Amino acid sequence: MPQLTVTLVDHTPSTSDHFKAAILREFEDMLVDILFTRQDTTTVSMRWVSQSPQQADQDLVIHWVENIDASYIKEKTGQSPTAGDGGFTHTFNGQRGSEVYRHRADHARFPPLVFAKLFAHEAIHNMTRKGNEIHGQKGLAESPPQLPITAHDKTLVQAALNNLPDQIL
Repeated sequence: MPQLTVTLVDHTPSTSDHFKAAILREFEDMLVDILFTRQDTTTVSMRWVSQSPQQADQDLVIHWVENIDASYIKEKTGQSPTAGDGGFTHTFNGQRGSEVYRHRADHARFPPLVFAKLFAHEAIHNMTRKGNEIHGQKGLAESPPQLPITAHDKTLVQAALNNLPDQIL
């Protein structure tokens, strides 16, 4: 049975619970769709927390930070994200870390669906241990991520599901 436990860690000072719940619903729907197979039941467990969880508590952790300047991954690894991107995933000491930015340098405002697609995109990078080579086939693996979810998205994630990397907490 495909199952995944996802923890979203809120490092922002003022994102409303309502906004975070809307992101969570959209992101969860995307993950269920990506993991769905006709042979098995799909289970996705998700939660928002304000502090990083213990390693054994989840399969995938994505950090929600205010902006690139507040990068949690840079703080933990020293690796700087690319300016202008909506999120960042990096490997450090055998662990994989992902983050999504609440505010971009251009101060554009986005609805929860846009952020959910960014979370899904960074999740694909994280779970597959792949970089920009996932881009170019449309869907959530594309940059910027797009709907609908593609067979490419499903193939990438389903192949990675049984060998997920340890997470940067």
